[in-house]
Amino acid sequence: MANLPSLDLRATIATGYPTYAEDIPNHPAKQWLRAAINAAATLRAFDCGGSDEAKRSLEKIRTMDKVFDDIPANIIILKARRDSTVLRGLMRLIFGMRACFAESFAICAGLRCLGFFDSYIVVGYARIELFAPTQLHAWVECRGEPVSDPVEVKYGYLELQRYI
Repeated sequence: MANLPSLDLRATIATGYPTYAEDIPNHPAKQWLRAAINAAATLRAFDCGGSDEAKRSLEKIRTMDKVFDDIPANIIILKARRDSTVLRGLMRLIFGMRACFAESFAICAGLRCLGFFDSYIVVGYARIELFAPTQLHAWVECRGEPVSDPVEVKYGYLELQRYI
């Protein structure tokens, strides 16, 4: 009996067309280790010197070009969302709960190590304070889409600054 490709239901819903688990690239363990180390170092830099020091740490990360050339953009966004969830969980396991601004620097650093070189941090102000849990919020975007928070964050907050 032949092995049939396994349909990834979440990816299929996210992309709007049948997406198989084999279509979504996996990162090697060595790349995950590098991402975790750089995310932790960036978070530590934030603790020691605030956003300026964390930004310098973020700028030092060497990124790999053309990692996702042959993959559709919506699959890349889906993969970035999954990877940011793993990175957030790992940072919370090591450092505990942190402010969204600090976590965003760590997630962005990790994503860049995983090949998402076009990821950046956005800080926004709540458009309608009644519906937003906080007046200011920070999240990570990749290719113009939020990956560390639900998509709605883009519409609930007015962008004030980007850290690229």
